[in-house]
Amino acid sequence: MTRSPLLFCRKIFFCQSIAIALLLSAAGCTTAKDTTMLIDEIPLFSAGNPIGEGQYTEQKTALIQALEQHWQGKYRVVGQRFFVYPAPAKWVILDKFVSNHVQDKMGGSPEYDEHGEPDIPGFTAVDVWKVGTLRPRYIGVTMAYQPLPDGSVLYAYLEVEKL
Repeated sequence: MTRSPLLFCRKIFFCQSIAIALLLSAAGCTTAKDTTMLIDEIPLFSAGNPIGEGQYTEQKTALIQALEQHWQGKYRVVGQRFFVYPAPAKWVILDKFVSNHVQDKMGGSPEYDEHGEPDIPGFTAVDVWKVGTLRPRYIGVTMAYQPLPDGSVLYAYLEVEKL
């Protein structure tokens, strides 16, 4: 009984397709159908409280604009989740919490770390991590510079695109 060369080629192609899909998945690549946000995988910081879409709209907009102005076209925010950190807010504690999760649980590596400058008072600090290798995605955390009227501080988990 002879085997068809066409059947053999189809089996090889199928095996290659499976291998490529597994490699891309392991490298953190996504398909067009995968629209989940990486920031949804970061748990709520224990001292934080989620806020709704209509809350603190001006402050949220100002924070994102300050970051994008500071980044000068290097990064762009494509997704965000906002929270309120009750007074006294500590950047170092929030940053360590998110950093530990992103690096230990998501395999992220530090990409960008910046503290706000007096010239750009929109944010206290921002960190960005790279997740994946072949088609990496970027996530970050930032904290607003100005406290809210009750003394609490706005902070955000960010889905970032590197330009």
